Amino acid sequence: MAAPLGDVVTAVIGAGLRLEFLHEHDYSPSQRWPFLEQQAAKHFRFREGRPRLPLMYSLRAVKDR
Repeated sequence: MAAPLGDVVTAVIGAGLRLEFLHEHDYSPSQRWPFLEQQAAKHFRFREGRPRLPLMYSLRAVKDR
């Protein structure tokens, strides 16, 4: 099971890193659940008309010198 997003951000900051960005994405690179539809190469989303919910995120954190 994945860690909650808040736990990840807290761990990044607790490690002394500076968070540069955090983006949520409404697609998954794999068909993680059977109700997702492929809409582009490696982009699986909820069917049209369904709510757009974040299915993954990306972040970048750096160590200040």
